[in-house]
Amino acid sequence: MRIYTKTGDKGKTFLFGGCPVCKNDKRLGAAGTTDELNSWLGVLRGEVKEDLLGKIQNDLMIIGSLLGGAGEKLPLFSLEKRIKEMEDWIDKNWQKLPKLDNFIIPGGTKTSCFVHLSRVVCRRAEREVVRAKADGLVAKYLNRLSDFLFVLARKVNLEGKGKEVIWRG
Repeated sequence: MRIYTKTGDKGKTFLFGGCPVCKNDKRLGAAGTTDELNSWLGVLRGEVKEDLLGKIQNDLMIIGSLLGGAGEKLPLFSLEKRIKEMEDWIDKNWQKLPKLDNFIIPGGTKTSCFVHLSRVVCRRAEREVVRAKADGLVAKYLNRLSDFLFVLARKVNLEGKGKEVIWRG
């Protein structure tokens, strides 16, 4: 089997299930940004030892398949369970971080910068999922994932002895 099909050479592709669409379809934008986020999380897994990242990457593969579908129903998986898992992780780790009453400027250690990049790609994916009118649970999942990544960035920065810069406006 060849890797190239040439079906996309004229700006068209097919959703899962065989529905033809233009490559600028909102669903493809949401699926593509989710794929980009998953790639950033792959970078993070090489830098950060956090078991949840692997689970989240698997979730994102399923979410990307859902977004790239033509109304197809995929086997159910528990986004609600993972949202709760992320919330528990956030609550546990947030209390260990310095109090924060202001915005911070992304930066610090190289690894915390990778986490912040992942976080902003996640926020874009969330906006694109909403724009594509995809399942609301996917938007909720991505919203919580961006919170998880914000706390992870602060945690990684603190552990790496990076400087957290408070934005003063």
